[in-house]
Amino acid sequence: GAHRVRKRDILGRPKLIVCERIQNLIENQERHPMAQNLAKLRAVVYGRLEVKSIAQWRPFMDVMYGLEIKPAKRSGEFEVVIDDAGSRLLFTEGPADDLVANGWLCDDLDGLKARIEAFGAKAEWASDDEAKMRGAGRLLRTLDPTGLIIEAVDTTNSDNAFAPPKHDHVFEADAKGRKSRCEQPSAPKPR
Repeated sequence: GAHRVRKRDILGRPKLIVCERIQNLIENQERHPMAQNLAKLRAVVYGRLEVKSIAQWRPFMDVMYGLEIKPAKRSGEFEVVIDDAGSRLLFTEGPADDLVANGWLCDDLDGLKARIEAFGAKAEWASDDEAKMRGAGRLLRTLDPTGLIIEAVDTTNSDNAFAPPKHDHVFEADAKGRKSRCEQPSAPKPR
């Protein structure tokens, strides 16, 4: 199945839903018999979205999640910090109007690079400056089979601090912070 699904928000605009498949990959790697020998991807820590208009996303993030889009370190990039662990959505303006990359926290970037290359795919190190812009010490980049950019990082830090949502919290996670779901709040009442 696809890693992203297009739906419409409460205002009729396209929105992205990242499927539970990504979370299942994390959970299933722990049950794999060879898991002790694998470089583990621990969590998705950011999604990079290229959108046609940041101005349209600002009220959407506010209405849907009560979260504010703020400038990030990289020129022309914005972020929404979604928890106090540095998980975030990164936005840039551009024609794709879609998810263009995922950032994963990994405990063994060298082991991951070796596995990717042994599989026959390309993996390349980002520059130190690029890694720093993502709040990481090191950043490894590859592509998934659909061409989506996958960035694996050794650490993650958002540019902005997490501020609790302005309305009822809609993000839930289990005690280990692994399973999550987002609920769509009801449409705001007219004033």
